[in-house]
Amino acid sequence: MHAHDRFLPEWFNRIRSRQITLPRFQRFVAWGHGEVSGLLTTVLRGLPSGATLILEVGDEEKFKSRTMVNAPESGGKVTEQLLDGQQRLTALWLSLHDKYEDRSYLIGFEEDADEGSVKPPYVYGQARWRKNGSQYPIWVDDPLECWGRGFIPITLLRPEDMEDLIDQWVEKAIPDDTIDKFRAYKNLKKIINDLRTKVREFNLPYLALPAKTAKEVALDVFIKMNTSSVRLSRERPNMPTCQVWC
Repeated sequence: MHAHDRFLPEWFNRIRSRQITLPRFQRFVAWGHGEVSGLLTTVLRGLPSGATLILEVGDEEKFKSRTMVNAPESGGKVTEQLLDGQQRLTALWLSLHDKYEDRSYLIGFEEDADEGSVKPPYVYGQARWRKNGSQYPIWVDDPLECWGRGFIPITLLRPEDMEDLIDQWVEKAIPDDTIDKFRAYKNLKKIINDLRTKVREFNLPYLALPAKTAKEVALDVFIKMNTSSVRLSRERPNMPTCQVWC
């Protein structure tokens, strides 16, 4: 098998149109917020996260399936079943659409001793909770407070037309008493657009089993991939783990 390139917008298009499903024998979402933050940091730093495995679908699906969490239940003809990569794709889909009930993901920037150098981004999972009909902490949804703390919502990087939402967020994030508000607006918008390019150009390659693959063979490949994979981590003091998945 050979790995094929596929960038995040194409993965999202297939999820959104329900062209890709999950075999029901797969476990449900198992990642914690640390693993989600680590993957998102990996994406924003342009690092690889390993390959996924799909089973191409011919006339009908070989395995009974379900849609990904918080993805449309109907759409076009199913063309692929995702055998390996569910946790990564689910994490990307849910975080960029702000669909986690207890967590919102925010982009921060690592402090760097070299003044003027580019500060590497990292992603932080902020706990959320509801009380009296409101979602706390309230500052997460307030652009002025959020950027005042040095954070940008990961949802602004979603690979679709977000121009109006970004403009509105940036406008609210810059204090009115800023000496040169126009320049601050342009700088913040450039930061967001540069990060959006990282997301848009993130390649999550896949290995493909042809539709004619026997059911037993596909299941055997799935088992072997899920029992022989190793997850490596690279930790930094006081920073979220940045992980690479093999």
